Amino acid sequence: MRRNEQQGASSPQAWISKAREDLAAAEILLRGGPRHGAAVGFHAQQAVEKMLKAALVARGVAFPKTHDLAHLLDLLAAIEPSLAGSLGEVEKLTSFAAASRYPGVAARGPLAQRCSERVLAVLCRKPARKR
Repeated sequence: MRRNEQQGASSPQAWISKAREDLAAAEILLRGGPRHGAAVGFHAQQAVEKMLKAALVARGVAFPKTHDLAHLLDLLAAIEPSLAGSLGEVEKLTSFAAASRYPGVAARGPLAQRCSERVLAVLCRKPARKR
């Protein structure tokens, strides 16, 4: 079994704290309108990635250094299929991990917000906001 990607990353709370920082940044940028869509997507992807890693750490599952949300979901599904199955379209955010920081990537702020809200609702057991 591989060690988690960073020393000191053994605390789910540490991952959750960092995820909340990214989510807060995404929410602030989202208020700025569609011109910030790629940045919203980047921070939403980072928030989802860190929440998934928090869930894996909490369950004692090692993971490699990756930004691939589908891979992290697969690791989670191996031990909790119902949790992973309820996260829907979040793996679509993977493309925001790096590519969104460069020209030519379409802004998809609403998708990013929906995905990050869904992951937080499922992993934190909070109801997602109705749209």
